[in-house]
Amino acid sequence: MAAIGACFLAYRFSHGMGQCPCAGGLLSRSAWWRTQEEHVLVFAAMSVFLSGVWGWLEAGRLQPAAAEAAQPRCLSWAPVGAAVAIVLGLALYAPLSDALVIGGDDMFELGKAQLLHRHPDLAVRLDNDQPWLHTLLVSWLFGWLGENAAIPRLFSLGCALVLAWSCFGLLGRGAGALERFFFLAFFFTSTQVPTLAASAMLELPAFAIGTCAAAVTLGCRRGNAAWRAGLAGALFMAAVNIKLTVLLILPAWAVAAWWGRRARVRIPAVAAWAAGAVVAGLAIAWISPTFSLEDLWLRHWQARNTALVHGELAPVWGDVVNDLTVFIAVIWGVGRLAARGWRREPGLLFALGWLVTALLVHGFHRPWWSFYALHFHVPVAILAAEGVGGMARRAWADLRGFRRSVAEPPATQGAAAGGKRRGRSGFSLAAVAAITVCSGWYGFRLPATFDELHRIGSARTARANVFVGEIRKYASRASWLYSSDPQIVFHSGIPQPPELVLTTYKRFALHRIDQEHVMRVLQEYRPEVLLLGTYAELRDPVFRAWLQEQRYVRVFWTTNEELWVAESLAPKSVRTPRDLIRDLGL
Repeated sequence: MAAIGACFLAYRFSHGMGQCPCAGGLLSRSAWWRTQEEHVLVFAAMSVFLSGVWGWLEAGRLQPAAAEAAQPRCLSWAPVGAAVAIVLGLALYAPLSDALVIGGDDMFELGKAQLLHRHPDLAVRLDNDQPWLHTLLVSWLFGWLGENAAIPRLFSLGCALVLAWSCFGLLGRGAGALERFFFLAFFFTSTQVPTLAASAMLELPAFAIGTCAAAVTLGCRRGNAAWRAGLAGALFMAAVNIKLTVLLILPAWAVAAWWGRRARVRIPAVAAWAAGAVVAGLAIAWISPTFSLEDLWLRHWQARNTALVHGELAPVWGDVVNDLTVFIAVIWGVGRLAARGWRREPGLLFALGWLVTALLVHGFHRPWWSFYALHFHVPVAILAAEGVGGMARRAWADLRGFRRSVAEPPATQGAAAGGKRRGRSGFSLAAVAAITVCSGWYGFRLPATFDELHRIGSARTARANVFVGEIRKYASRASWLYSSDPQIVFHSGIPQPPELVLTTYKRFALHRIDQEHVMRVLQEYRPEVLLLGTYAELRDPVFRAWLQEQRYVRVFWTTNEELWVAESLAPKSVRTPRDLIRDLGL
């Protein structure tokens, strides 16, 4: 993986990111993957990678669990170092500070944190249907470090690292460095995972902390002390107060924890877990600006009923499954779980229960958002890593048996014919399955991941947006901004009125916001700066009459958008796009 990543980055920086060396233009996924030069490069990188793996195998690193446990401790830290390298690479590659938006709801989370930092007393007027903990954390960081979009995005990257570390602990008791490397390969090449890791959205932090809470109890090999259960309850309540969808893992966790413990251990652990959850929940509710059952729960059911009535936003299984061969490894992983005993592997049982729960819930629940694919990617990566790791170990054992049978004299072979029969071919079912899964990962997941990374790296930036620079000129003299494009609000340095921070599809679908509501809010707050759509607000005669009545002045415009400011802020001479081009010397 390191060789592939290094070669890919070196090639991209030498030829220009996202550019075709022969045509000089942007490439689609199919065109990118068919480019002959890059084909040669990727196959060369894969050859280097496989050569290193073969040397690793020859050195005797791929051993059964008992033998691997005796290896030096530095080997167990290798997957952790690989996870850190992946996260650091994504942090350096993605435009964390400058990107207008990374992921669907990224801009709304930035806007909420900005409003809470600037005007905490007005947070109660924010039409927020999500818990407050993440917004509170980000707003506090804004107060200490300054407002920067990179802060919540770096927090998500850190949570991705926590999630990987937690899943390492949930793998089977016989899992070693090999299974952990496979987990990283499957998880970080799953659809939406790089985007969620680099964005300010809530899904990945919530599931990272929730999975960490499960790993505190299920991944521990030394019993289930009361303090550990209490810590797990507090962590899980913190995850719930980031995003309610993390409740999805609770049934699987309950089954794995209850089934795998003796009766005399269960009751104290459950009591400690509940105490930790209650204390953490009360503390978070105390510091939250609002705590409404209608906002946190009932509104989501209203959105579900609306989506069901209109037949909208059904699950898109293509977001979940872009590589069918991975389910060969999942089935093998479930087989290993059954062979070892369900009670002996609580972490794998938890992953299986999580996957079944996600299938049941999303089979009936509406609406579906693309980032819900994360609910499947984590358990699939755990089970697939366990499965393909078992395939590789079994195939290597068969190959070593075949090589010994070839090297031994014929007389010896005859005496041990019964024991050698399985390994004579040197090519077992496990080897076929492992090659199939790795080929599917290489042929389907890797190209899609490169495409997703390209979209992250080429995201629209504040530096390239002409309106962001113009609006920032008024940031020191303006209190409020209204923008028809919510992506630029945070980077402009002027917050929106709290009622207009969240202009989400759900609010419009539930009729909690419309054009009349927007007009009432603008009349109340009288924002000094307005960024209006030429084919949106400016097509409304009532809105244009209100602009004239309030004496707004148009100061900058393009074909699709116009910037209006209060008369007190308007410059004496209005600049046009031609003036900007002339100032840039173009």
